[in-house]
Amino acid sequence: MGEGIEYRMQAAAERSLTFADFIKQVKTKRYTYAYLTRLCLYVTLGITKSEVANAVANPYLHVLGFSDQGQAYLSQIKKTVTLPLIVKVDQDLKAGMLKLDYRAGKLYQMFTPVEQDLKHAPIRRLSRK
Repeated sequence: MGEGIEYRMQAAAERSLTFADFIKQVKTKRYTYAYLTRLCLYVTLGITKSEVANAVANPYLHVLGFSDQGQAYLSQIKKTVTLPLIVKVDQDLKAGMLKLDYRAGKLYQMFTPVEQDLKHAPIRRLSRK
């Protein structure tokens, strides 16, 4: 954060009752709504520049769901794909490679009734025969 945006955000937070109102008060020609929303997410999750750099430097593929055809495809490519292919999240992944993703998922869980990551297996669509 820089260029005084943090002071503008602090003042808007004191005057606003809703997030939408807060963002409108912080918005200027210089900053887009998307940028300001991302910035708020980074602040809420306590994301550092080094965490962002690490996430960019270490990409992975996280499978959220698949069909029978998709399962066959995953089996076919899992030995040749160059990025880590994650189907199930365990404690080691949660504390390591997926640390940032896990924190974001837990925040999202606060706004939805859906349990995130560790207790949520990939969605499997059964084929109709």
